[in-house]
Amino acid sequence: MSSIKRTFSRALCLILLAIVSGCSGPLHVAYDPPPADMQRLKDPQRVRIEKVVDARSSADPRKIGRIEATIADMNSGSLVLSEEPARLVEKALRVELQSTGFIVTDEKDAELVLESSIKAFRLDVGGRDEVEISIDAALKKTGHNALWAGTFDFKKERYAGVMGNSRSTLEKLINGALSRAIRKGMGGMVVEASKTGAVPERPSKDPGDAAVGRLVVSSAPPRAKVYIDEVYYGLTPLTLDLKDGVYNIIVRQRGSRDSAERVSVRSAETTEFEATLDKE
Repeated sequence: MSSIKRTFSRALCLILLAIVSGCSGPLHVAYDPPPADMQRLKDPQRVRIEKVVDARSSADPRKIGRIEATIADMNSGSLVLSEEPARLVEKALRVELQSTGFIVTDEKDAELVLESSIKAFRLDVGGRDEVEISIDAALKKTGHNALWAGTFDFKKERYAGVMGNSRSTLEKLINGALSRAIRKGMGGMVVEASKTGAVPERPSKDPGDAAVGRLVVSSAPPRAKVYIDEVYYGLTPLTLDLKDGVYNIIVRQRGSRDSAERVSVRSAETTEFEATLDKE
């Protein structure tokens, strides 16, 4: 019987420890923006996102605000993220750029570069919740001056309501604020980038033939890297408008075997390539 009591006591301690750790632990925010109709580029262009600089003065860059009101499943005086806001902003920029037709790449020879710096990333929880995000950004053509420069910003105060706050409501609040901030400025960026004209994707069979077709690449599991003729174009699912021709496509994900195929893209037609990635 004493052995059963000891086992039960240990289990109870572990449960209590998990509860306490969860209530005082950092906030996990996975960027998951709501769907929206975004202005798109006239033609795909490759862009590299430089490492986001956090220009805030903070001893702990993960700390984003104060907690001065009761949160149902959190017991702390400070609001701290599980990762630095700069890394979260980089993920958000990647998602939003891809949604507007940019081809996000890590390659150094990308035609465009996006540089950005966080001026404010704050959520104070109190009688009124205050959220503020401000990010200076500049889209540059490699070796040239900025094509577009502006600020992604959003600021709002709100009442938590009769139900109060919880981890999930705060995560949604941060997600919404970040997506609204970026989308406010993304339209102007798309307009200026479109003025530069299309970056040729690949030479067609006939250099004078401007006919294009659509290529749709998906994978199971998703978010795999897509390489076309050895050039990285982005993560699946991915839609591209390409000139007529035959392309070598490789879909790659760490821990899985590559899926490779030669695909023909025809004028005014949509070609779909679905890759199944088997574990190594």
